[in-house]
Amino acid sequence: MPEVIKKTDYIKNVFKKYPIIRDAFIDKNMHCVGCEIYKFATIAESCNNHDIGNVDEFVEFLNDIKHK
Repeated sequence: MPEVIKKTDYIKNVFKKYPIIRDAFIDKNMHCVGCEIYKFATIAESCNNHDIGNVDEFVEFLNDIKHK
């Protein structure tokens, strides 16, 4: 079964495993790439802090692009 990115995953781990994901965060004006908080924050927490309305939709998008 393929690994799936979840909203409870720590951003640090997702960035490490799938570097392309960084671009998706930047495109949404979520500059977690340059912030130390990304080491301790989950995707859901970051989405909430950056007013990303539909967290599940964003996570689905991340899963769609993770191997591009």
